[in-house]
Amino acid sequence: MKKLEKVRRQFIWGGPACKNKIKWVAWDKITTPRVVGGLGIGSIRSLNLALLTKWLWRLKNEPNSFWVQIINGLHKLVGVNNRFGAKNPWSSVWHNIAKSIKKLEQINIPFGNVMHYEESSSTWVSPFVSDGQFCVAALRDRIERASFPVCDGIFPWIKSIPLKVLGFIWRAKQNRIPSADALKTRGVSLESTVCGACNSAEETGDHILATCSLAREVFRLIFHWCGLPEMDFHSVLDIIKFASTWGNCPKKRCKLITILYGTVWCLWIARNERIFKKIVMKAERIVADVKSMSYVWIKHRGENGSLDWRVGNFSPLFC
Repeated sequence: MKKLEKVRRQFIWGGPACKNKIKWVAWDKITTPRVVGGLGIGSIRSLNLALLTKWLWRLKNEPNSFWVQIINGLHKLVGVNNRFGAKNPWSSVWHNIAKSIKKLEQINIPFGNVMHYEESSSTWVSPFVSDGQFCVAALRDRIERASFPVCDGIFPWIKSIPLKVLGFIWRAKQNRIPSADALKTRGVSLESTVCGACNSAEETGDHILATCSLAREVFRLIFHWCGLPEMDFHSVLDIIKFASTWGNCPKKRCKLITILYGTVWCLWIARNERIFKKIVMKAERIVADVKSMSYVWIKHRGENGSLDWRVGNFSPLFC
């Protein structure tokens, strides 16, 4: 499993084993479920534990199966109504399956909460069974949440927004993007860490996307376009909190999240254009890009396939 996890880490972090690239986010954070603020790709270890537990479920619910008879014959299993003991020494594979009970309890998941023997019906029951099948995905999610119980704040994953953009904003919320300040902290030599847009402050992630004079002007124009009162944001987290809790209409809120996330993304693109291509983009140009980009996302990736450009342009929060 360690080798498989290493391959996954190299893929996610975007580099071969022979090269040391900056690892912007800790691996534990990447595997943490989305409901507690992680990226939610899951760990192979939790998947393996869920699969091992499924074998215990099948052992007790398929007593007449040929494979169960072979296992009982080889290991002389005992303990019909509770534990899974054996009179003969267990093979390494079956020993690992039996150890899944202890591993679950080590992360505060009592085995009785996963499956238990019901005296009245003389059967084994489990809350992870759906339509007669043991759901590995549901147990894996439970294991992941038990391993990472502390929530790191809300983060809406909206399907109308590309995953690349969502992943970037998720990183920006944690100040894990390659701003000048972050690069300097990680040992990268730079001529200057001052923001090239305002020339008055250190270039941090929150400065580029929220507090820079350029970012404030862009958000002022965006809020005017949306017909909303102006807001002053001090961080990317402030933007996420505002968008996630705004209004009472879920559809309008989803559109506003799409627009504000698109604004953050376009501000980052403008920053990179200025640094790498020496192209200076004014606030009006960035706002125009936000309008066209958010329109395309809402129309073609969301549930507003019939949205007309004239309506979307003049009434962006029209529902």
